[in-house]
Amino acid sequence: MARWAPLALVFLVALLGGCSARVGGLPVAEKGVAIEGPATALDALGELTTIDPCSLTDLTVFDDFGTAEFETPSSLDYCTVAVAQSPGQSVWVAVGELSWLSERPDVVGQKLEDISEELYTVQTSKDSTSCAQGLVFAEEDLLLEVTSTMYGSPSDHHCEITQVGMEQVVATIEQDGVEHRSPEPDSLVGLDPCELVDDAAVRALPGFAAAERLDSPGGHQCLWQTYAGDVELRVHVAFEAGLVPAAYNDDGNAEPIAGRSSVMNRFESVSSPAICLVETGHIPFPEPEEVPGVVEVASVTVWVPAAQLDMGCQSAKAVATALWPKLPPA
Repeated sequence: MARWAPLALVFLVALLGGCSARVGGLPVAEKGVAIEGPATALDALGELTTIDPCSLTDLTVFDDFGTAEFETPSSLDYCTVAVAQSPGQSVWVAVGELSWLSERPDVVGQKLEDISEELYTVQTSKDSTSCAQGLVFAEEDLLLEVTSTMYGSPSDHHCEITQVGMEQVVATIEQDGVEHRSPEPDSLVGLDPCELVDDAAVRALPGFAAAERLDSPGGHQCLWQTYAGDVELRVHVAFEAGLVPAAYNDDGNAEPIAGRSSVMNRFESVSSPAICLVETGHIPFPEPEEVPGVVEVASVTVWVPAAQLDMGCQSAKAVATALWPKLPPA
């Protein structure tokens, strides 16, 4: 989960849930093969860092629920589809988000259907506005999710939309239909932020001395987290896709950081946490073809107690100042 419009803020919460205390991901594999008996993630998905998540879905599967179209992406890790059901009512579907199964206790006992000996679906969440299912690769401790979120007036169909979305994911895997990106040499797609940001630099930030680094299966984001009392503090670094970064409110400002055009946005809060976001745009991103003007984006986001937003923005800028020179030229 444009990268940081209000909707994208909602998706970010889900996205960060996909991080876990791991070092590295799964080994590299060739493009997926059809499921025959027990399926491993390597067999079914191929190299996790280059998956094109929009290849896991098909707009026509949502025809019974409204008019579906690909939306501006907000992540390299999932594909966003908007299903317009009526004026003022839509369901946004995020397809392909990966997380570590062992870090998701919410799925215990939530099995829906066995696909093969080591592959099954689970209900990962379900409420009046959001519904999610996961595809479990038990051998690799991996979970792939489809999440539907309602916007506008209530709908009774968001879980049905999730269901057909997951059915299409399974069908795509069974038919060897998972496609992979072939990033340009100067793309951010092949870079892992966990390898470019020093743990020591993050832990030197005010309040982050005890921060634990967490990675994600897709390798496009890295999270450091700790606590100040009951408040969770986070530094999140991600390579993603979206519209060219811009100021989202009156507190936003554009200024170069380490020689790169950058935008800082502040999100005040009357309760913790407050959020500071620093972004820099990169080269054009070609997915999906139906949505023009998309670029790769590098972002640094810091969560701090509500009264410490200035400090949080100083920390975000410090991380960006160290990271931007390590990126390929835009």
